[in-house]
Amino acid sequence: MDFIKGEIIAIDKPYRMSSFGALAHCRWVLTQHMGQKVKVGHAGTLDPLATGVLILCTGRCTKQIEELQNHTKEYVAGLQLGATTDSCDKEHEVNATYPTTHITRQLIDDVLLRTGLRDVYAAMPAGTRRAKNITAFRELAASFETGGAKTLAAFNEYLAGLREQGVNVLPPQSDAGMDAVRIMSIHKSKGLEFPIVFLADLSRQMNLQDNTAGVLLDSELLIGANVVDTGKKYYYPSAARMAIQRRKTAQTVAEELRVLYVAMTRAKEMLIMSYCSKALVSTLKKWSGFVTEPVRPEISASVRRMGDW
Repeated sequence: MDFIKGEIIAIDKPYRMSSFGALAHCRWVLTQHMGQKVKVGHAGTLDPLATGVLILCTGRCTKQIEELQNHTKEYVAGLQLGATTDSCDKEHEVNATYPTTHITRQLIDDVLLRTGLRDVYAAMPAGTRRAKNITAFRELAASFETGGAKTLAAFNEYLAGLREQGVNVLPPQSDAGMDAVRIMSIHKSKGLEFPIVFLADLSRQMNLQDNTAGVLLDSELLIGANVVDTGKKYYYPSAARMAIQRRKTAQTVAEELRVLYVAMTRAKEMLIMSYCSKALVSTLKKWSGFVTEPVRPEISASVRRMGDW
């Protein structure tokens, strides 16, 4: 695995370890293994008292963190109603218990009405789906109650049985066909099509930060470092480092061009692209002097903003 170039790792975060602590430990292990500092980030966090999958990204794969965070996640929790602790979680022992047999369908409806919980969730990201989930859960509880069983413990056992059987009691998580605007990353839109697509921020500078390190690695060109002149107290890039930097830059530019192609082919009827620059006139003049049909490869490779293509 090439952790410098970039890998996506899924680890099982242990109980009572923070997500940052897990990331720091993995960064230290990878740094010791690779002999140089490894860039590591996480795609979301877990509470120290939670265990489960924590996704880590290294190297250039840290650019995919936003895409990974937008994916659907599932959390499984054990809930003990009618019990309290000093910290409101399982970090402390239960200090009091209360009856729960009074929790009925009517009580759930009253709580939803008084708190405006549906409106609260509807105002959150993916609010329509969240509000539908609340309604679906209320209907599930009402259906269970009509069967004669009314205790909370029995309802929890019923839910556990449905989960073991793989029964999906929530509405489909899709807003297809809705009169809505969806905001997403280009990577997230892959494979989808929309009537109208706005492709924004095409004047953004490409991120070539990974290619500026003093030591660069490549699977074919191996390693390239700066040359340090201790006598004159300055350094300059070696030929090997310049070759690797040129190769990595070309790979990044090619990937950006591929991503732009994906973005431009999502629209069925209309594609609207935005490019904002204080030096737009001079930029157009610069490129107009190089435009040919087809565009020469070296000209295309010299682009550093998607909008310039």
